[in-house]
Amino acid sequence: MGGRTPSMLELKTLIMEGNKAITEKIDGVATKVALMQQDMDKLRDKVQDMGTRMDGRGLDEWDVVEMQLQEEQDEDMETGKPYRGETKDLNEEGQ
Repeated sequence: MGGRTPSMLELKTLIMEGNKAITEKIDGVATKVALMQQDMDKLRDKVQDMGTRMDGRGLDEWDVVEMQLQEEQDEDMETGKPYRGETKDLNEEGQ
């Protein structure tokens, strides 16, 4: 099993490169975890908001307006009408 023994400088260099690679990997995973946590927080807030709306607590004036607009859009979709407030295409007006 011949071969030369690596010098202390070569060992230090290898260890430093290994540590750098491990640190970069850990940083990448930490970034992914942070992004996932943000997504989870957004989903939690959305679910809590949905629960609040379903049980009728916390509905303010804007929530009521938003729900009415959604109902109108749903009705328009069912009847095939364009959305209320939707602008006409300029080409259609000229014809």
